[in-house]
Amino acid sequence: MALLAHQAGAKIAFCALPANLRDSVPTTGASLPWDQPDFFSAWTAWEEEDAARAVRLFAARVASVPGDPHAHYWLARALDMVGRTREAARSYSRAADLDRPGERTSPARAGIVRRVARESDAILVDLAAAFSARSPLGTTDGTLMRDACHWRHAYDPWVADLSGSGGI
Repeated sequence: MALLAHQAGAKIAFCALPANLRDSVPTTGASLPWDQPDFFSAWTAWEEEDAARAVRLFAARVASVPGDPHAHYWLARALDMVGRTREAARSYSRAADLDRPGERTSPARAGIVRRVARESDAILVDLAAAFSARSPLGTTDGTLMRDACHWRHAYDPWVADLSGSGGI
């Protein structure tokens, strides 16, 4: 549809929205997989603040159940605790991509928006990238977002400036 609009001469704009990756626990599934011994052991290490052990155990869970958004998310939290923020950012992104709740976006969805905007020669306002660049640890979190998908009102003027500039 975007390409058809472009071919018809219509000006369109897309916006890649930010998501609170660090402070939004996945909602896929009714609860955490407590009945899985490997997840439970990793969680216990997290609760005991043994971050190195939690990293090892959550990484093993991710390797054995790569589609578990909870394992990716809690691996990211443990990686953050040991200062491996780049790896944590990748795990947060993967958790969000696997989670797919209706109330927030994800890095994969933002990628689709970017691609469609590029392919249809549309205006792109990439708030996801802008918020990520502004985030203290490179992962959009509660310092910028007030919940899973809404930025803090203090950033409204900044967002308005970015949006009014005709893209980023």
